[in-house]
Amino acid sequence: MRAVFSHPEHARDELKFILPKEIASQLDWSTLKLVPGTFVDDALQANYSDLLYSVKLQEKECFIYLLWEHQSSPDRFLIFRELKYVVRFLDEWLTDHPDATHLPIVIPMVLAHGSRAWSCPLSFEELINIPEELKPSVLKYVPCFQVLIDDLYRETDDGLRARTLSTLAAVALWCLKNAFNTPELLKTVVHWRMLLRALHNSNGGADWLQRVFLYITAVHDDPTETVLPTIAKSLEVEENQEMATIQDRWIEKGVKKGLEQGQRATLHQLLRRKFGNEAEDVKGRVENATPTEVTTWLDRLLFATTLEEVFSP
Repeated sequence: MRAVFSHPEHARDELKFILPKEIASQLDWSTLKLVPGTFVDDALQANYSDLLYSVKLQEKECFIYLLWEHQSSPDRFLIFRELKYVVRFLDEWLTDHPDATHLPIVIPMVLAHGSRAWSCPLSFEELINIPEELKPSVLKYVPCFQVLIDDLYRETDDGLRARTLSTLAAVALWCLKNAFNTPELLKTVVHWRMLLRALHNSNGGADWLQRVFLYITAVHDDPTETVLPTIAKSLEVEENQEMATIQDRWIEKGVKKGLEQGQRATLHQLLRRKFGNEAEDVKGRVENATPTEVTTWLDRLLFATTLEEVFSP
């Protein structure tokens, strides 16, 4: 999905939808462009994606920061993470603008698509444990940071189709909304068949359609005999290369996932045998590691005498 919204022409209307009208109306959307890079912690990039855009506001450059999760359960501390990533960007911005006397506007957003409605804090102050009677005195010293949210769980299927979006953006949001709810995906695909066909038949649309549905394979383990034929039927095709490729990738994903889980289990077992019971931070580090990191740590473990030698950068 990051690939879809990396294109300003597909991101523009979604950003307009999330923003308050009084702000959206003041932005020069013809200047919207993607700022390359990511500010998400390396260890969390499997769970989060982010995009940063620049756009002119009354002739001044401002930024929109969009963050979303790749998991069904919301992270209570997502707002804290977003604040950290915004500050990380501003720190880089200051390095590039050493003579600046003010910081630029950065508008933070969350695109939520979990298996239940978003119920976590949307302001930083909600995360701070302040006695009620002290709030009037203490809150003025707490960072004031709020985010805008598009909670796709709360959006109806009709409401999503009624949005002013590019065909690709609309299909992408539909997939995000139902990524963790395959029965709903199968139930609603009939209502999306015209858009799916339009996307499939557009210039480059078949490739985009393949990438959109491959996202579902990355977050859900639904059997191919239910999802793929339903999608193919909605496109009024019996066999096509896009579906065959998706099915191949789905099988490949299952094999790869099994191998990765086996490597992590082996690393846990060897760490316990060599260094005793694993501390919680060590367990968490292994579970959040990339497959490359797990492979590297397994190699180091053969000759390491301390945990530091295993996990050193």
